[in-house]
Order: sequence, then structure tokens, then C-alpha cells
Amino acid sequence: MARITWVCIVAFAGIAWSDEPKLPQPPKGFSWKKVEQIKGTILMPEGWHYRLDTKGKTIAAFITREKIEDDKPFKVGLSVNVLRDRKNPTAENLAKTLVENYGKMGKIEDTFRVNAGKVKGSGGCLTVASKNLKMQFLVLANMATNTLYIIQFESPEKEWDEAWKKGKVIMEKLALDDEF
Repeated sequence: MARITWVCIVAFAGIAWSDEPKLPQPPKGFSWKKVEQIKGTILMPEGWHYRLDTKGKTIAAFITREKIEDDKPFKVGLSVNVLRDRKNPTAENLAKTLVENYGKMGKIEDTFRVNAGKVKGSGGCLTVASKNLKMQFLVLANMATNTLYIIQFESPEKEWDEAWKKGKVIMEKLALDDEF
């Protein structure tokens, strides 16, 4: 996996959200899903489902193959959890702890770091064989706003190669406003 592609995640950072960001034409079979609550835009494959949940200061956006109903888990899809105004621990410290905890869950490969102005973080590919789970994760901390982003694309390990064809497109083109 090319580490440079992950910089695209914050490629639209700095665009004033009040101005409509000029996004590129979505790839064939995808459309842009604007998520105002997190000041972000996510690619959504045709036929997939969107859901937004909030609990306390946490906002969770989901783009999933299966429709999420009655809090039942999805098998294949993206989750973006956003925690605002982190104070203790800070978003940066919590991000480091979360990545360490991923390492305790299973095997992490293809790790990388993100350093894009106000936004710093890291990610990788986690396999948890005992749970038949594979995920690409990205944990970002906005140093200026103390906002934490936990971004995961996951699928059953046995379905990963096929699922990742869409997941990679989604993860590489995620647009977040660095003022949020």
C-alpha cells in the first residue's frame, strides 16, 4: 500500500466549509456524501447505505454495504467516529493510545503516519484472525481543535480482497475540514 495516498485524506483541509468545497468528479459507481455534522465528505458506493449516530460528544458516520438496523453490526463498511473538544486526554494522546490498543487486538501491517498541518495521526491494516476481521484504520488528531477522528474500513477477513476494492477508494478520498 502506498503511504503517499493517505495524504489525500486531508487534501481538502483548509477549504472554508462555508464555501462549498470543489470536489473532483467521483469515480464511476460512487457519489459524494456530505456529512455536515463532521464537516466532511465521504465517497459512497452505489447501493450502499448511510447512517449518522450521535452519543454525547461523539458523532459517528457510517457508509455500509448492509443497512444498519436496530444497532445490529454491519459486516462491510466504513465508520468515522469524531470526538470533539478532547481535553483529558487530549486528542493527540488518545490517538496514540488507540493505535497501541489496535496492536493488542491483532496483527498490524503497512503502518504509516500522517502529518498534514494541524492534523496528525497514523494508521495501518489490522487483522484479528480470532474474529475473522480485517480493517484499514486511520486515527487522526486535529491539534488546533482537539478533535479526534477514528476512521475504519472493515470486513470479514475472508471477504477483504473484494471489499477493499471499494474501501480503498473511500479511504483515499475522504475530505475533512481542518477547522473542525
